[in-house]
Amino acid sequence: MFITAAELDGGRGALTDEAGSFDFTDLPAGRYTVSVSKSGFVLLSYGQRRPLQAGIPLQLGDGQQLRNVDFQLPRGSVIAGRDWAPGGWNARSCVRRSVCGVCECVRHCEGDGPVYADAGA
Repeated sequence: MFITAAELDGGRGALTDEAGSFDFTDLPAGRYTVSVSKSGFVLLSYGQRRPLQAGIPLQLGDGQQLRNVDFQLPRGSVIAGRDWAPGGWNARSCVRRSVCGVCECVRHCEGDGPVYADAGA
């Protein structure tokens, strides 16, 4: 868990307990963004409905307590394959990360020589 606000220099992190409960105490009044991450799941901010969409900041008044700030993290997934040019020249490794229907392609150069994709790839 991570919380950020203009009034909170550098933000603040916390771990949840076995039940997933968390507390951020002694916070000044302000507008906060709360984000959650867990290995194997998609990182989300409070109020975020889909990946790559902005979350909803929480307004906290002086001395106010907010309860039931709940999250449901969707599982993440990875689809891997090979992206190659005709003839196999300038092949590049391509990892496509699929997050709830959104695809992102990350390319890393493998070199200048001919690289041929396997027929089963």
